[in-house]
Amino acid sequence: MITDDLRTILSAAITSAQSAGELPGDLDIGDLALDPAKNSEFGDFATNVAMIIQKQVGVAPREIAARIIRHIPT
Repeated sequence: MITDDLRTILSAAITSAQSAGELPGDLDIGDLALDPAKNSEFGDFATNVAMIIQKQVGVAPREIAARIIRHIPT
């Protein structure tokens, strides 16, 4: 299923960001939520992982998302 594939890609991007030192290596992410976007203007799927780890990382969720996005293969 596509959500499983996207979840795998997202998890790999987080791990890559951790390896690059952009995110802490000891994050407690829990179960990665990936749901259909409520507003199609923002894409097909959404995750709240940046909100979940915000306190652990100590930066704004948008910055966390940008760090993760940099590690998603194109």
